Amino acid sequence: MASPLSKKGSNDKKKSSSNDLQPGVTTRNVARKAKIQTRAMSTNLKPSSSLLAAKKKALQKKRTNFEVELRDHFQNAMDSKNVEKGQVELVLEKRMLEHLCLWDPNYPECPERLSSIIDRCNELDLIRRCVLSEICMATKEDVSKLHSPSVYDLLLTTHKSDNTDYLESISAKYDAVYIHPSSHELSLMAAGSTVKIVEDVIRGKAGSGMALVRPPGHHAMTAEPCGYCFYNNVGLAAQHALTELKLSRILIVDWDVHHGQATQQMFYDDPRVVYFSIHRYEHGSFWPNLRQSNFNYVGTGNGTGYNFNVPLNQIKMQDSDYIAIWHQLLLPMALEFQPQLILVSAGYDAALGCPEFSPELVLCSAGYDSALGDEKGEMEISPACYAHLTHMLMGVTGTMVVVLEGGYCLASLAESAALTLRTLLGDPVPPLRSFTPPSESIQETILNCIYVHKPYWNCFNYQPTYSMDTTVLNVSDVTKEKHIVEVKWLGDEERPETFATRNCYPIQPQKFLDDVNRKLSQLKITTDLFVPQHRVCYVYDEAMLKHKNVHESDHPERPERISRIHTRLQEFKLLDRMRKLESRIATDEELELGHTSSLLSWLRSTATCSNQSLANQQEKYDSVYLHNDTFLSASVAVGSVLQVVDAVLGGEAGSGVCIVRPPGHHASEDLPCGFCLFNNVGVAAKYAMSLHSLKRILILDWDVHHGNGTQSMFINDPRVLYISLHRYDHGTFFPSSTEGNYTQVGESSGRGFNVNIPWNKRGMGDKEYLAAFTQIVLPIAYEFNPELVLVSAGFDACIGDPLGGCKVSPECYGRLTHWLMGLARGKLLLCLEGGYNVRSISYAMAMCTKALLGDPVTHNYESRSPPHSSAVESINDVIGVHKQYWKNLRFQKALPKENVLPAPAPSREGLNIVSMKIEDVRFPTSIGGHGSDALHTDPNYSCAYVTIETDGGKVGYGLTFTLGRGTEIVVLACKSLKQFIIGKNAVDIFKDFGSFWRVLTSDSQMRWVGPEKGVMHLAVAAVINALWDLWGRVENKPVWRLLADLTPEEVVSLIDFRYITDVVTPEEALKMLKEKEAGKQQRIKTLLDDGYPAYTTQVGWMGYPDNLVKALTKKYISMGFDSFKIKVGVNPEDDYRRCKVVREAIGNNRNLMVDANQAWDVDTAISCMKKLAEFKPMWIEEPTSPDDVLGHAKIAKALRPFGIGVATGEMCCNRVMFKQFMQADALEFLQIDSARIGGINEILSVYLMAHKLKVKVCPHAGGVGLCEMVQHLQMWDYVSLSGTMQDRLIEYVDQQHEHFVTPTVVENARYRAPKTPGYSTEFLADSVQKFVYPHGTEWQRMFKEGVFPYPVED
Repeated sequence: MASPLSKKGSNDKKKSSSNDLQPGVTTRNVARKAKIQTRAMSTNLKPSSSLLAAKKKALQKKRTNFEVELRDHFQNAMDSKNVEKGQVELVLEKRMLEHLCLWDPNYPECPERLSSIIDRCNELDLIRRCVLSEICMATKEDVSKLHSPSVYDLLLTTHKSDNTDYLESISAKYDAVYIHPSSHELSLMAAGSTVKIVEDVIRGKAGSGMALVRPPGHHAMTAEPCGYCFYNNVGLAAQHALTELKLSRILIVDWDVHHGQATQQMFYDDPRVVYFSIHRYEHGSFWPNLRQSNFNYVGTGNGTGYNFNVPLNQIKMQDSDYIAIWHQLLLPMALEFQPQLILVSAGYDAALGCPEFSPELVLCSAGYDSALGDEKGEMEISPACYAHLTHMLMGVTGTMVVVLEGGYCLASLAESAALTLRTLLGDPVPPLRSFTPPSESIQETILNCIYVHKPYWNCFNYQPTYSMDTTVLNVSDVTKEKHIVEVKWLGDEERPETFATRNCYPIQPQKFLDDVNRKLSQLKITTDLFVPQHRVCYVYDEAMLKHKNVHESDHPERPERISRIHTRLQEFKLLDRMRKLESRIATDEELELGHTSSLLSWLRSTATCSNQSLANQQEKYDSVYLHNDTFLSASVAVGSVLQVVDAVLGGEAGSGVCIVRPPGHHASEDLPCGFCLFNNVGVAAKYAMSLHSLKRILILDWDVHHGNGTQSMFINDPRVLYISLHRYDHGTFFPSSTEGNYTQVGESSGRGFNVNIPWNKRGMGDKEYLAAFTQIVLPIAYEFNPELVLVSAGFDACIGDPLGGCKVSPECYGRLTHWLMGLARGKLLLCLEGGYNVRSISYAMAMCTKALLGDPVTHNYESRSPPHSSAVESINDVIGVHKQYWKNLRFQKALPKENVLPAPAPSREGLNIVSMKIEDVRFPTSIGGHGSDALHTDPNYSCAYVTIETDGGKVGYGLTFTLGRGTEIVVLACKSLKQFIIGKNAVDIFKDFGSFWRVLTSDSQMRWVGPEKGVMHLAVAAVINALWDLWGRVENKPVWRLLADLTPEEVVSLIDFRYITDVVTPEEALKMLKEKEAGKQQRIKTLLDDGYPAYTTQVGWMGYPDNLVKALTKKYISMGFDSFKIKVGVNPEDDYRRCKVVREAIGNNRNLMVDANQAWDVDTAISCMKKLAEFKPMWIEEPTSPDDVLGHAKIAKALRPFGIGVATGEMCCNRVMFKQFMQADALEFLQIDSARIGGINEILSVYLMAHKLKVKVCPHAGGVGLCEMVQHLQMWDYVSLSGTMQDRLIEYVDQQHEHFVTPTVVENARYRAPKTPGYSTEFLADSVQKFVYPHGTEWQRMFKEGVFPYPVED
């Protein structure tokens, strides 16, 4: 009877039930004593009284701590008490049959794809068992969360159109797309309904779901339809789950035979989403023919390591190839990731018959074009295989939604999708076809994937390594079987102007179709879809409570072990959900299937022996006690297990729970051992083979002690695969025999059918057991393909057990049970063996039972640390000896230690530039006098802000600096450059950037309003800056690092050397860059560690009063600055006074610079600067007109004796002017400006000339975004060209940084090297909304308040 505490609901979470704390509870010491006492007594060994006293004291302490610890260990199990399998929700809307190709009746993406699935599901009575989901329409706002609004607008123009020619002409603009008058509405319906079902599952309205929707979605890119897809159904559902439902871990599994490139692009930099795609690739020659579909594309930024591509490089892949992917890659990663949701992009085009087409959630993009017979996939995956893939994913998390994608062989598609839904509903998983070994090709792919993901995941630890450095001899490398990792590319990413809309798909010969249909018909007939009358049965009899140790009341193997399990199952209301079987006593004939008649006779005789006689007899055996009812209890235990065998194999029940004792797996044919009298599981296996004619039985023994008795019974029998996970401790752990080591593989014809997984250390837990399952148990078991699974379910490895010393959670046992149900059509028996903490075993058996009943198993554990190294060693040892027997263990090849792969080349896909937006953004800096100088007395720091977007959702941001009025002119100039940008593929631009720059600056008509100067060149700078930001984001690098990682040849190719070869030629530039290759990595490290020195202008704007100048100077000195610039040029007296104020504030050991901003004539500049010479300015900046080269030269010559240099460049219009300034010896400090001349490409040429002519570069950065950009340029110069920071500084102005997504970081007067990909040029969206001119909210406010006048309308 349950205790009063357990009836209080939530109190059960906080306090132990009275059943758990009853007198005589097994403690670790008592249990240990029980295991060793017979041997201790036989040698008359007796511990000292002092030792016993110490142990007693320690025991009391352990008991107290133990109870406190257990409250948390079983919380998940307690919480699952009332959690049952939820209903399966189904999206099904027959209106989606309307979408079809009007001009080609043979188009593969046809309505029959959906209707055939509906028909087959109705045949199997599956739809009636589901809850139909509400059909929802996505809105423009909904789809715009991932897609460009232009896609919606385009489709809206086709809605209900009766102009077929127009629809076809629009379709021809996109790859493999047709548009129907209903496509707009139905694609919104597919997307909206997918989002709705995901929300229902997450909110608990359904347990799992399947969305039978079309059009499909996983090819739909941000800005264009593609591959039959308009909106990315799975992508939108995932985004909704992230943003609205606040999930943080989503796994998208895409098993469509075509790579879901759009889904990958959408989450490529998002660590909250793992995208896992298995697709036909053939080294890029299979559609969509993209480099980014290969295994080495693993994500970018924070998402690096979260993108898995499993490319299939040959056709006719089999079930075993896909199963291997699950075991070796997907399950280990998913267990570590622990998704809250799984989404499956379920395409069934890898199925048999598909022709060639030239966790927290799991989302499955369920394309079935890998299914048998699919014309596009040309794979041979059986429909039953999809059921297995689904079942295994359900073992990761039950929160799963399967979403239909592709699949074009109708019979195969219908069967595959129906079996997927059947699996979600909890029906037994049908058996697979006969096993074929994983192909050489899939071995290569899996090992490649493991290699590239090893740096990011702890679960890929099982392959040995070797060094590629042949100069260092490593003897162990010689004997290793090595895997060569390489990237092959046979594809072509060129994109045609238009795409075929008719006859653009393969046509299969009739003979092939007939053969496929024959195979599918045979599979359909032979696939066992039998559903037993009862899902689970159980057996329990109080007769088994009679066996007990009358000499030791606290002996661990006591009756409460099974009574507490029975009570726990009752508390969890599980008994009412199972079929109860009557127990029975095993007959002598049945017992003698596994034991000798002499053993039976002896045990029967104990019924009439005295207690003393029993005590004497039990001393002859290892860890055995006897009672007058021992024979009865043991016979009932065996008979009860046989009852369950009959029920399961006879179809009465699908699986069974045997709550029996005494345990059995240590008992051999003629000898009891380790609390065991008869071998319950051993006899059951013999019985199943004898009476039910089974030929393949899997015995999985997860008791913490090796089942030496079971092993001995079947050591030479190939009909029984015995797998044991046990603690071994190098032979010192009970039963202390080398027979439990991994080297015992079986004997005679049974070699290879005995698999020992020995743990050589205490403390193994969930990670280690899950690893053993994915690496050994499941691969071997699937290859063996058993007809029955018998689990020797000892729970003494469960956390809290006093004997095992391990830490397996009850939920982990439930998860292992779930996976085993994928074998033998779910015919599985759980037969209790050991486990001596009654609380632990009751919860563990409850979780296993819930798994058998199909309830979700919530399993939370610390997964991000790797399995213990000792466990990894044991697993590798087992694989090492068994790979000769089991072909599924072919993946233990050595991988290179070094990184042998080049950085992934950018893929053209998703990089077609589809839009360029230009905005006028202005900040009211004139209000505070910020930025003011002698000529620019009221600047409003502003910019023309350019946003370039690609069809794959990649965005680049660029700007050019202005001072307010006139920005609108630059905006118009930027717009005029759209014609050179829109429609281009960014990869084409980047691979020949130098030529593209010349095109942009040298148009035969537009250059007339330049050339290469003025407003047009400012516009060029904005566009070029945006393209560089885009390139950095594509390559996942900050621009300075992108530049530094380019080869000297690549850098030179960026530059237009026209007009400057009289100073520097491409050959000279190449030589200078190559000279600095040595030491580059050390300079990068220095830069990352120390940053780049800065000076500030923030103290000395012309509009600042003296007291503010003093205060700011003091502030910046405290911040570490030692170089300060102030504005001069209004009148000599003010200039003198301001210089004196600053010099007195900074002292004589810090640098002072002055900036006249073009205020003086040449002679005035000389005269004024001689008067300021006493303040020792480092330079005079822009002393006169920015175009006056000779004037600057005269000033420089006159001031050189005073130690004053000339600096200029912020308004220098192009590289030619810079060339002349340097040739004329007109400056000592060159001030490049990142938004003045034509962007980075032209600026690089100025750096090269300065380096050759030994002119120091100190960039100008006093303006919006200039600090953000110019830091990249100066850091590249240090790393790749000049190699020095001596006498070089970057200007720092502390204004407008708060408006940037990744603002400049200056610490201790040093710029910190940016780490975020791009050019640091992206504004915060809120800032743009406020300050875009004139409609920004802040400008509208200031207009209304009269701070600024309203702009004059045209």
